[in-house]
Amino acid sequence: MVSYTSTQGSAGSFTKATISFPAAALGQPNVKIRFYYSATWDWYWAIDNVKISGTYQPLQWSSTAPGSLFTNAAATIPYTTQNISTVYFKYGNVG
Repeated sequence: MVSYTSTQGSAGSFTKATISFPAAALGQPNVKIRFYYSATWDWYWAIDNVKISGTYQPLQWSSTAPGSLFTNAAATIPYTTQNISTVYFKYGNVG
């Protein structure tokens, strides 16, 4: 969490801020980001050009059931350890 108690930048000159995620959030499937403004007798707040970035972490998946991983949703093209972004799994009798 990051908090500011003074003005950051101005209307004509925004200030760039880089905020790191806590280690506990890394790799989690459901992480939320919230901007919360709480002030008394203040008139405005601006956020511009938010960018969320990270480092790609490759995933290796294997199965002990022969012929259970596929490169298409119909499970007709076997997965053979190629680098692709999506792999499909078929459970039960295959082949």
